[in-house]
Amino acid sequence: MTDMRLGAYIVCCLLAASAGASADGLLLSLDEALRIPARDCPSPRGFDLTCTALDDAPIVCPVTDGNGGATVEIHAPDRPSWRPGDRLHLRGTMTVSPEEHPFFAVTNVTVVGHVSLPPPREVSGTDIAGGSFNFQRVRVRGVVSTLFDDELDQRYVWMILNTQTSSVRVPIEKSVYPQEFLQTLIDAEIEVTGISLPTSGTRRRLGSQVNVRAREDLRVLKPRPADPFAAPPLANTLSPHRQRVTGTVVAVGRDRFFLRTSTRRLVTVHPSDGQAKPEPGTTVTAVGFVEMDPFRARLYETLVRVESAATQSDEKAVPVTLETLYDNFFKIERLNETDYHGQVLRLRGMVSAETDSIGGPATFLVTDGLRMVRVDLSATLEATSLPAVGSQVEITGLCLADYTVTTPIRSFPRLRVYTLIPRTTGDIRVLTH
Repeated sequence: MTDMRLGAYIVCCLLAASAGASADGLLLSLDEALRIPARDCPSPRGFDLTCTALDDAPIVCPVTDGNGGATVEIHAPDRPSWRPGDRLHLRGTMTVSPEEHPFFAVTNVTVVGHVSLPPPREVSGTDIAGGSFNFQRVRVRGVVSTLFDDELDQRYVWMILNTQTSSVRVPIEKSVYPQEFLQTLIDAEIEVTGISLPTSGTRRRLGSQVNVRAREDLRVLKPRPADPFAAPPLANTLSPHRQRVTGTVVAVGRDRFFLRTSTRRLVTVHPSDGQAKPEPGTTVTAVGFVEMDPFRARLYETLVRVESAATQSDEKAVPVTLETLYDNFFKIERLNETDYHGQVLRLRGMVSAETDSIGGPATFLVTDGLRMVRVDLSATLEATSLPAVGSQVEITGLCLADYTVTTPIRSFPRLRVYTLIPRTTGDIRVLTH
Protein backbone atom coordinates (compact mmCIF):
# COMPACT_ATOMS: atom_id res chain seq x y z
CA MET A 1 0.00 0.00 0.00
CA THR A 2 2.90 2.36 0.83
CA ASP A 3 4.51 1.68 -2.58
CA MET A 4 1.21 2.44 -4.35
CA ARG A 5 0.80 5.76 -2.53
CA LEU A 6 4.40 6.71 -3.30
CA GLY A 7 3.85 5.87 -6.96
CA ALA A 8 0.68 7.97 -7.10
CA TYR A 9 2.51 10.87 -5.45
CA ILE A 10 5.35 10.70 -8.00
CA VAL A 11 2.89 10.62 -10.91
CA CYS A 12 0.98 13.59 -9.52
CA CYS A 13 4.20 15.57 -9.11
CA LEU A 14 5.26 14.78 -12.69
CA LEU A 15 1.89 15.91 -14.00
CA ALA A 16 2.14 19.12 -11.99
CA ALA A 17 5.59 19.84 -13.40
CA SER A 18 4.26 19.44 -16.96
CA ALA A 19 1.23 21.61 -16.19
CA GLY A 20 3.01 24.82 -15.27
CA ALA A 21 3.71 23.95 -11.63
CA SER A 22 6.78 24.90 -9.63
CA ALA A 23 9.27 22.40 -8.27
CA ASP A 24 7.35 22.19 -4.99
CA GLY A 25 4.15 21.17 -6.83
CA LEU A 26 2.34 24.51 -6.66
CA LEU A 27 0.08 25.26 -9.61
CA LEU A 28 1.12 28.57 -11.17
CA SER A 29 -1.34 28.81 -14.08
CA LEU A 30 -5.11 29.04 -13.73
CA ASP A 31 -5.59 27.85 -17.28
CA GLU A 32 -3.54 24.69 -16.66
CA ALA A 33 -5.18 24.08 -13.29
CA LEU A 34 -8.58 24.00 -15.00
CA ARG A 35 -7.36 21.28 -17.36
CA ILE A 36 -6.46 18.77 -14.63
CA PRO A 37 -9.06 15.95 -14.57
CA ALA A 38 -10.22 14.47 -11.29
CA ARG A 39 -8.38 11.20 -11.88
CA ASP A 40 -5.04 13.06 -11.99
CA CYS A 41 -5.74 15.07 -8.84
CA PRO A 42 -6.77 12.56 -6.14
CA SER A 43 -5.78 14.95 -3.33
CA PRO A 44 -5.78 18.75 -2.89
CA ARG A 45 -3.20 20.62 -4.94
CA GLY A 46 -1.60 23.86 -3.82
CA PHE A 47 -1.73 26.91 -6.09
CA ASP A 48 0.07 30.24 -6.30
CA LEU A 49 -1.78 32.38 -8.85
CA THR A 50 -2.00 36.00 -9.90
CA CYS A 51 -5.40 36.79 -11.41
CA THR A 52 -7.64 39.74 -12.18
CA ALA A 53 -10.75 40.19 -10.07
CA LEU A 54 -13.92 40.54 -12.14
CA ASP A 55 -16.05 41.49 -9.16
CA ASP A 56 -15.65 42.98 -5.67
CA ALA A 57 -17.43 40.06 -3.96
CA PRO A 58 -15.53 39.41 -0.71
CA ILE A 59 -16.30 35.69 -0.32
CA VAL A 60 -17.00 34.08 -3.72
CA CYS A 61 -15.26 36.02 -6.48
CA PRO A 62 -14.87 35.38 -10.23
CA VAL A 63 -11.31 35.85 -11.50
CA THR A 64 -9.42 35.46 -14.78
CA ASP A 65 -5.81 35.20 -15.88
CA GLY A 66 -6.55 36.22 -19.45
CA ASN A 67 -6.78 32.65 -20.76
CA GLY A 68 -9.27 31.06 -18.41
CA GLY A 69 -11.54 31.95 -15.56
CA ALA A 70 -12.73 30.47 -12.29
CA THR A 71 -14.73 31.31 -9.21
CA VAL A 72 -12.62 31.27 -6.05
CA GLU A 73 -13.84 31.04 -2.47
CA ILE A 74 -12.00 33.25 -0.01
CA HIS A 75 -11.10 31.67 3.35
CA ALA A 76 -8.24 34.07 4.19
CA PRO A 77 -8.48 35.38 7.78
CA ASP A 78 -7.14 38.82 6.79
CA ARG A 79 -8.63 39.40 3.38
CA PRO A 80 -8.28 42.90 1.96
CA SER A 81 -10.96 44.68 0.00
CA TRP A 82 -10.59 44.97 -3.76
CA ARG A 83 -12.42 46.32 -6.75
CA PRO A 84 -13.04 44.93 -10.24
CA GLY A 85 -9.80 45.04 -12.22
CA ASP A 86 -7.50 44.61 -9.21
CA ARG A 87 -4.72 42.06 -9.64
CA LEU A 88 -4.89 39.51 -6.83
CA HIS A 89 -2.10 37.23 -5.66
CA LEU A 90 -3.91 34.09 -4.48
CA ARG A 91 -2.57 31.13 -2.53
CA GLY A 92 -4.51 28.10 -1.39
CA THR A 93 -5.55 24.61 -2.44
CA MET A 94 -7.56 23.26 -5.37
CA THR A 95 -9.64 20.09 -5.43
CA VAL A 96 -11.43 18.54 -8.40
CA SER A 97 -14.72 16.73 -7.89
CA PRO A 98 -15.44 13.41 -9.62
CA GLU A 99 -17.67 15.46 -11.96
CA GLU A 100 -14.56 17.44 -13.04
CA HIS A 101 -15.69 20.54 -11.11
CA PRO A 102 -12.68 22.48 -9.71
CA PHE A 103 -12.91 24.16 -6.31
CA PHE A 104 -10.40 26.86 -5.38
CA ALA A 105 -10.10 27.59 -1.64
CA VAL A 106 -8.04 30.76 -1.11
CA THR A 107 -6.18 31.00 2.22
CA ASN A 108 -4.07 34.06 1.39
CA VAL A 109 -4.93 37.02 -0.87
CA THR A 110 -2.97 40.21 -1.63
CA VAL A 111 -3.78 43.09 -3.99
CA VAL A 112 -0.70 43.60 -6.18
CA GLY A 113 -1.90 45.96 -8.89
CA HIS A 114 -4.75 47.09 -11.11
CA VAL A 115 -5.71 46.85 -14.79
CA SER A 116 -8.59 48.38 -16.71
CA LEU A 117 -11.27 45.85 -17.52
CA PRO A 118 -12.49 45.87 -21.13
CA PRO A 119 -15.95 47.33 -21.81
CA PRO A 120 -18.82 44.82 -21.65
CA ARG A 121 -19.53 42.81 -24.79
CA GLU A 122 -22.97 43.09 -26.39
CA VAL A 123 -24.18 39.47 -26.53
CA SER A 124 -27.31 37.46 -27.31
CA GLY A 125 -29.21 34.97 -25.18
CA THR A 126 -27.65 32.15 -27.18
CA ASP A 127 -24.16 33.48 -26.42
CA ILE A 128 -24.92 33.28 -22.69
CA ALA A 129 -26.57 29.86 -22.86
CA GLY A 130 -23.63 28.40 -24.78
CA GLY A 131 -21.00 29.77 -22.38
CA SER A 132 -19.12 31.55 -25.18
CA PHE A 133 -18.41 34.56 -22.96
CA ASN A 134 -17.92 32.97 -19.54
CA PHE A 135 -15.79 35.05 -17.16
CA GLN A 136 -16.25 38.14 -19.28
CA ARG A 137 -18.25 41.30 -18.74
CA VAL A 138 -21.34 41.18 -20.95
CA ARG A 139 -24.46 43.17 -21.71
CA VAL A 140 -27.70 41.49 -22.79
CA ARG A 141 -31.18 42.81 -23.50
CA GLY A 142 -34.46 41.05 -22.97
CA VAL A 143 -37.96 41.05 -21.51
CA VAL A 144 -38.47 40.03 -17.87
CA SER A 145 -40.89 37.09 -17.83
CA THR A 146 -40.48 35.39 -14.46
CA LEU A 147 -39.26 36.05 -10.90
CA PHE A 148 -38.98 33.36 -8.24
CA ASP A 149 -37.13 32.84 -4.96
CA ASP A 150 -34.00 30.73 -4.91
CA GLU A 151 -34.97 27.67 -2.87
CA LEU A 152 -31.31 27.00 -2.01
CA ASP A 153 -30.34 30.54 -0.99
CA GLN A 154 -33.11 32.82 0.24
CA ARG A 155 -30.92 35.89 -0.29
CA TYR A 156 -31.55 35.67 -4.02
CA VAL A 157 -34.34 35.92 -6.56
CA TRP A 158 -34.00 34.41 -10.01
CA MET A 159 -34.98 36.59 -12.94
CA ILE A 160 -35.67 35.03 -16.34
CA LEU A 161 -35.09 37.22 -19.39
CA ASN A 162 -36.80 36.35 -22.66
CA THR A 163 -34.61 37.25 -25.62
CA GLN A 164 -35.13 36.70 -29.33
CA THR A 165 -32.81 33.68 -29.28
CA SER A 166 -32.82 32.12 -25.80
CA SER A 167 -33.84 32.75 -22.20
CA VAL A 168 -31.21 34.05 -19.77
CA ARG A 169 -31.00 33.35 -16.03
CA VAL A 170 -30.04 36.28 -13.79
CA PRO A 171 -29.61 35.80 -10.00
CA ILE A 172 -30.70 38.96 -8.18
CA GLU A 173 -29.63 39.78 -4.62
CA LYS A 174 -32.67 40.93 -2.64
CA SER A 175 -30.65 43.46 -0.62
CA VAL A 176 -29.66 45.25 -3.85
CA TYR A 177 -32.96 45.10 -5.72
CA PRO A 178 -36.10 45.35 -3.55
CA GLN A 179 -38.84 42.88 -4.42
CA GLU A 180 -41.30 45.70 -5.09
CA PHE A 181 -38.99 47.14 -7.74
CA LEU A 182 -38.42 43.77 -9.39
CA GLN A 183 -42.16 43.10 -9.67
CA THR A 184 -42.56 46.28 -11.72
CA LEU A 185 -40.20 44.77 -14.33
CA ILE A 186 -42.45 41.90 -15.42
CA ASP A 187 -42.99 42.38 -19.18
CA ALA A 188 -40.56 45.32 -19.24
CA GLU A 189 -37.63 45.46 -21.65
CA ILE A 190 -34.38 45.79 -19.72
CA GLU A 191 -30.62 45.72 -20.22
CA VAL A 192 -28.43 43.75 -17.83
CA THR A 193 -24.68 44.25 -17.46
CA GLY A 194 -22.67 41.72 -15.48
CA ILE A 195 -20.32 38.76 -15.49
CA SER A 196 -21.28 35.69 -17.51
CA LEU A 197 -20.57 32.69 -15.28
CA PRO A 198 -21.21 28.96 -15.50
CA THR A 199 -23.96 27.94 -13.10
CA SER A 200 -22.32 26.27 -10.09
CA GLY A 201 -23.12 23.59 -7.55
CA THR A 202 -25.98 21.22 -8.20
CA ARG A 203 -27.15 23.46 -11.05
CA ARG A 204 -23.86 23.49 -12.96
CA ARG A 205 -25.31 21.55 -15.90
CA LEU A 206 -27.96 24.20 -16.55
CA GLY A 207 -25.56 26.35 -18.56
CA SER A 208 -24.49 29.90 -17.79
CA GLN A 209 -26.01 32.91 -16.07
CA VAL A 210 -25.35 36.64 -15.80
CA ASN A 211 -24.39 37.88 -12.34
CA VAL A 212 -25.17 41.48 -11.45
CA ARG A 213 -24.00 43.31 -8.33
CA ALA A 214 -25.18 46.94 -8.32
CA ARG A 215 -28.37 48.87 -9.10
CA GLU A 216 -26.71 50.46 -12.13
CA ASP A 217 -26.14 46.97 -13.62
CA LEU A 218 -29.82 46.88 -14.54
CA ARG A 219 -31.34 49.50 -16.83
CA VAL A 220 -34.98 49.74 -17.91
CA LEU A 221 -35.22 50.35 -21.67
CA LYS A 222 -39.01 50.21 -21.95
CA PRO A 223 -41.38 50.02 -18.95
CA ARG A 224 -44.00 47.33 -18.78
CA PRO A 225 -47.32 48.23 -20.47
CA ALA A 226 -49.57 50.48 -18.39
CA ASP A 227 -52.49 48.22 -19.31
CA PRO A 228 -51.32 44.60 -19.55
CA PHE A 229 -54.60 43.61 -21.23
CA ALA A 230 -53.67 45.81 -24.20
CA ALA A 231 -51.18 43.09 -25.17
CA PRO A 232 -51.37 41.88 -28.79
CA PRO A 233 -53.46 38.80 -29.63
CA LEU A 234 -51.76 35.42 -29.40
CA ALA A 235 -50.09 34.95 -32.77
CA ASN A 236 -46.30 34.95 -32.58
CA THR A 237 -44.95 32.15 -30.41
CA LEU A 238 -41.45 33.69 -30.60
CA SER A 239 -42.42 37.06 -29.11
CA PRO A 240 -40.74 37.71 -25.73
CA HIS A 241 -43.71 39.77 -24.46
CA ARG A 242 -47.07 38.76 -23.05
CA GLN A 243 -49.85 38.03 -25.53
CA ARG A 244 -53.63 38.04 -25.17
CA VAL A 245 -56.31 35.42 -25.70
CA THR A 246 -60.05 35.43 -24.89
CA GLY A 247 -62.15 32.33 -24.48
CA THR A 248 -64.41 30.21 -22.31
CA VAL A 249 -63.01 28.11 -19.49
CA VAL A 250 -63.57 24.43 -20.29
CA ALA A 251 -61.92 22.81 -17.26
CA VAL A 252 -59.79 23.75 -14.25
CA GLY A 253 -56.74 22.00 -12.80
CA ARG A 254 -54.64 22.63 -9.71
CA ASP A 255 -52.17 25.01 -11.33
CA ARG A 256 -53.78 25.65 -14.71
CA PHE A 257 -57.02 26.00 -16.59
CA PHE A 258 -58.07 25.55 -20.20
CA LEU A 259 -59.64 28.11 -22.53
CA ARG A 260 -61.67 27.42 -25.67
CA THR A 261 -61.40 30.31 -28.11
CA SER A 262 -63.98 31.38 -30.68
CA THR A 263 -62.01 29.42 -33.30
CA ARG A 264 -62.24 26.27 -31.12
CA ARG A 265 -58.58 26.48 -30.23
CA LEU A 266 -57.66 25.08 -26.79
CA VAL A 267 -55.14 27.11 -24.79
CA THR A 268 -53.53 26.01 -21.52
CA VAL A 269 -53.21 28.88 -19.03
CA HIS A 270 -50.94 28.96 -15.96
CA PRO A 271 -52.03 31.94 -13.80
CA SER A 272 -49.55 34.14 -11.94
CA ASP A 273 -49.34 33.78 -8.16
CA GLY A 274 -52.36 35.34 -6.50
CA GLN A 275 -54.59 35.02 -9.57
CA ALA A 276 -57.80 33.13 -8.81
CA LYS A 277 -58.71 30.35 -11.22
CA PRO A 278 -62.10 30.92 -12.85
CA GLU A 279 -64.92 28.38 -12.87
CA PRO A 280 -65.73 26.28 -15.92
CA GLY A 281 -68.09 28.16 -18.24
CA THR A 282 -66.58 31.58 -17.41
CA THR A 283 -65.47 33.80 -20.28
CA VAL A 284 -62.09 35.39 -19.54
CA THR A 285 -59.27 37.31 -21.17
CA ALA A 286 -55.80 36.01 -20.32
CA VAL A 287 -52.47 37.73 -21.03
CA GLY A 288 -49.31 35.71 -20.54
CA PHE A 289 -45.95 34.69 -21.94
CA VAL A 290 -46.06 32.00 -24.60
CA GLU A 291 -44.27 28.70 -24.24
CA MET A 292 -44.58 25.72 -26.57
CA ASP A 293 -45.28 22.16 -25.54
CA PRO A 294 -44.47 19.59 -28.25
CA PHE A 295 -47.35 20.75 -30.45
CA ARG A 296 -49.27 23.63 -28.88
CA ALA A 297 -48.81 27.00 -27.18
CA ARG A 298 -49.51 27.60 -23.51
CA LEU A 299 -49.46 30.78 -21.41
CA TYR A 300 -47.53 31.21 -18.16
CA GLU A 301 -47.19 34.06 -15.63
CA THR A 302 -50.70 34.91 -16.83
CA LEU A 303 -53.00 37.71 -15.68
CA VAL A 304 -56.71 36.91 -15.92
CA ARG A 305 -59.71 39.20 -16.33
CA VAL A 306 -63.27 37.82 -16.09
CA GLU A 307 -65.48 38.99 -18.94
CA SER A 308 -68.70 37.17 -18.01
CA ALA A 309 -69.87 34.86 -15.26
CA ALA A 310 -70.02 31.10 -15.61
CA THR A 311 -72.83 29.72 -17.75
CA GLN A 312 -73.99 26.26 -18.69
CA SER A 313 -71.33 24.67 -20.86
CA ASP A 314 -72.33 23.93 -24.45
CA GLU A 315 -69.47 21.45 -24.85
CA LYS A 316 -70.99 18.20 -26.06
CA ALA A 317 -69.26 15.09 -24.73
CA VAL A 318 -68.11 12.60 -27.35
CA PRO A 319 -68.70 8.98 -26.26
CA VAL A 320 -65.64 6.79 -26.84
CA THR A 321 -64.16 3.55 -25.61
CA LEU A 322 -60.60 3.10 -24.45
CA GLU A 323 -60.03 0.95 -27.51
CA THR A 324 -61.08 3.66 -29.96
CA LEU A 325 -59.27 6.32 -27.93
CA TYR A 326 -55.87 4.76 -28.60
CA ASP A 327 -56.61 3.19 -31.98
CA ASN A 328 -57.04 4.44 -35.56
CA PHE A 329 -57.13 3.19 -39.12
CA PHE A 330 -53.36 2.63 -39.25
CA LYS A 331 -53.32 0.79 -35.90
CA ILE A 332 -50.86 3.31 -34.43
CA GLU A 333 -51.05 5.89 -31.68
CA ARG A 334 -52.83 9.09 -32.66
CA LEU A 335 -50.47 12.06 -32.96
CA ASN A 336 -52.13 14.16 -35.63
CA GLU A 337 -54.81 16.83 -35.81
CA THR A 338 -57.56 14.19 -35.65
CA ASP A 339 -56.60 13.02 -32.16
CA TYR A 340 -58.79 13.57 -29.11
CA HIS A 341 -56.70 16.28 -27.44
CA GLY A 342 -58.95 19.20 -26.49
CA GLN A 343 -62.24 17.34 -26.88
CA VAL A 344 -64.70 16.60 -24.08
CA LEU A 345 -65.02 12.82 -23.92
CA ARG A 346 -67.17 10.31 -22.05
CA LEU A 347 -65.91 6.78 -21.43
CA ARG A 348 -66.35 3.83 -19.09
CA GLY A 349 -63.88 1.60 -17.35
CA MET A 350 -62.69 0.14 -14.07
CA VAL A 351 -60.75 2.09 -11.48
CA SER A 352 -57.29 0.54 -11.48
CA ALA A 353 -55.34 -0.45 -8.41
CA GLU A 354 -52.25 1.06 -9.98
CA THR A 355 -51.06 4.41 -8.74
CA ASP A 356 -49.76 7.35 -10.71
CA SER A 357 -47.69 9.90 -8.80
CA ILE A 358 -47.51 12.38 -11.68
CA GLY A 359 -50.95 13.81 -11.09
CA GLY A 360 -50.78 13.95 -7.31
CA PRO A 361 -53.14 12.54 -4.67
CA ALA A 362 -56.35 13.40 -6.55
CA THR A 363 -55.49 11.23 -9.53
CA PHE A 364 -56.67 7.75 -10.40
CA LEU A 365 -56.53 5.43 -13.40
CA VAL A 366 -59.36 3.97 -15.42
CA THR A 367 -58.66 0.85 -17.48
CA ASP A 368 -60.36 -1.72 -19.70
CA GLY A 369 -57.69 -4.30 -18.85
CA LEU A 370 -55.37 -3.37 -21.72
CA ARG A 371 -55.45 0.41 -22.00
CA MET A 372 -55.87 3.19 -19.47
CA VAL A 373 -56.50 6.90 -19.01
CA ARG A 374 -55.49 9.11 -16.15
CA VAL A 375 -58.27 11.05 -14.40
CA ASP A 376 -57.08 14.27 -12.79
CA LEU A 377 -59.63 15.94 -10.55
CA SER A 378 -59.68 19.69 -10.96
CA ALA A 379 -58.94 22.14 -8.17
CA THR A 380 -62.67 22.48 -7.45
CA LEU A 381 -63.08 18.70 -7.15
CA GLU A 382 -60.15 17.81 -4.93
CA ALA A 383 -62.46 17.31 -1.96
CA THR A 384 -64.41 14.68 -3.87
CA SER A 385 -63.82 11.17 -2.57
CA LEU A 386 -62.10 8.97 -5.11
CA PRO A 387 -64.02 5.98 -6.49
CA ALA A 388 -63.05 2.70 -4.89
CA VAL A 389 -60.50 0.54 -6.66
CA GLY A 390 -62.27 -2.09 -8.77
CA SER A 391 -65.48 -0.08 -9.23
CA GLN A 392 -66.92 0.57 -12.69
CA VAL A 393 -67.18 4.26 -13.52
CA GLU A 394 -68.26 6.59 -16.29
CA ILE A 395 -66.01 9.61 -16.63
CA THR A 396 -66.67 12.78 -18.62
CA GLY A 397 -63.96 15.37 -18.99
CA LEU A 398 -61.60 17.42 -21.11
CA CYS A 399 -59.08 15.15 -22.81
CA LEU A 400 -55.41 16.09 -22.81
CA ALA A 401 -52.67 14.22 -24.65
CA ASP A 402 -49.45 13.90 -22.66
CA TYR A 403 -46.32 13.25 -24.67
CA THR A 404 -42.96 11.66 -24.01
CA VAL A 405 -40.29 14.20 -24.87
CA THR A 406 -37.21 12.54 -23.42
CA THR A 407 -34.14 12.56 -25.66
CA PRO A 408 -33.53 11.10 -28.25
CA ILE A 409 -37.16 11.52 -29.36
CA ARG A 410 -37.49 15.14 -28.22
CA SER A 411 -37.88 16.26 -31.83
CA PHE A 412 -40.52 13.57 -32.52
CA PRO A 413 -42.63 13.22 -29.36
CA ARG A 414 -44.80 10.16 -28.85
CA LEU A 415 -48.12 9.86 -27.09
CA ARG A 416 -47.62 8.66 -23.52
CA VAL A 417 -51.09 8.76 -21.97
CA TYR A 418 -54.41 10.57 -22.24
CA THR A 419 -55.67 12.50 -19.21
CA LEU A 420 -59.31 13.39 -18.52
CA ILE A 421 -60.12 16.45 -16.40
CA PRO A 422 -63.73 16.35 -15.10
CA ARG A 423 -65.45 19.74 -15.03
CA THR A 424 -68.02 19.15 -12.27
CA THR A 425 -68.78 16.49 -9.70
CA GLY A 426 -71.49 15.19 -12.07
CA ASP A 427 -68.77 14.18 -14.53
CA ILE A 428 -67.83 11.26 -12.28
CA ARG A 429 -70.46 8.50 -12.11
CA VAL A 430 -69.94 5.29 -10.17
CA LEU A 431 -71.85 2.52 -11.98
CA THR A 432 -71.00 -0.47 -9.81
CA HIS A 433 -68.91 -0.88 -6.65
